[in-house]
Amino acid sequence: MAVFNLFFASILLPLIGIALLARRTRIPLAGWIATFLLSLGLTSFSFFTAPWGWFGIAPRYILGVLFLLALAVSLIRKPPEEPGSETPLAQIVKVVIALFFGGVAIGALQGRSVPPGAVDFAFPLRHGTYLVEHGGSTPPTNIYAAIQQQHFAVDLVKLNAWGMRAHGIVPSDPKAFAIYGEPVYAPCDGSVSAIAANIVTLQCGDLAVHLAPLSAVSVKPKSPIAKGTLLGNAGVILHLYAQRGNDAVPMTFGGRWLVRNETVRVP
Repeated sequence: MAVFNLFFASILLPLIGIALLARRTRIPLAGWIATFLLSLGLTSFSFFTAPWGWFGIAPRYILGVLFLLALAVSLIRKPPEEPGSETPLAQIVKVVIALFFGGVAIGALQGRSVPPGAVDFAFPLRHGTYLVEHGGSTPPTNIYAAIQQQHFAVDLVKLNAWGMRAHGIVPSDPKAFAIYGEPVYAPCDGSVSAIAANIVTLQCGDLAVHLAPLSAVSVKPKSPIAKGTLLGNAGVILHLYAQRGNDAVPMTFGGRWLVRNETVRVP
C-alpha cells in the first residue's frame, strides 16, 4: 500500500494534471488558468518533493518535459466553435488543490537556500552516484526538519545502474540496497567520541557529527581521526547530522548544500 501511495502521489496525480492541461484550450480563459495552475501545482509538488530514488531519476525529468509539452499543446490547440462550460465551483476546486500542492513545492524551494552558519565537510562516500533522499531546511524536503538536533540532517543512498536506490521497490535483503557495504569516510578532522550500536559520533572542534547506520565499524572510541579516515561500512542508508550543543548545524559538502533529489557523483 505504501508503494502505491508513493506512486499515486509522485507519478499518477501529476500525470492526471498534465493530461487535463493537454486537453484544454485557452478559451474559456478562466477554466484554462484553473487547469494550468492545477497541473503546475501537482507537477511541481512531485518534481521537488517526491522521493525519486524509489522510481529512478529519469522519470522525474520526463514528468517535467511532459508538463512543458502539455502546456505548449494547450496554448496552440484551436478552441472549439462552441467551448464547453465549466462551473465556477469546479474551477475553485482546481485552484484550491493547486494552492495546496503548489504551496508544498514552494516550501521545498525555500529549503534550497543555504542557512547562515553552514560548516563545510568532505563528502563521506566515494565511487558512485549518490542521491540525497532527505536534505534541506524545510519539511517538504527533509523529514528531520522538525527535530531540533537534526534539523539539517542528510540521508544519502547510492543509485544503481537503473538510477534507483535499490534493486527493486521493496527489497527484503539489506544487501539489495546499492549503498550497503560502501566504505564511509570521516568528513572532518577530530576524534571518535562515541560508538553506540551502529552509530559513530565524531568530535570535530566544537561540533558533534553523527553517522549511522553503519553495518561495520572500523574505528575505536577515543581514537583520533583525520578527514578521509575509514570509519566503517554503510548500511541501507547513510544518515548524518552535525550539532553544536543541542542545536543543529547546517552542513555543506565541498561547498554544496544538499537538498532532496540532488545527486552527487564521486570517483
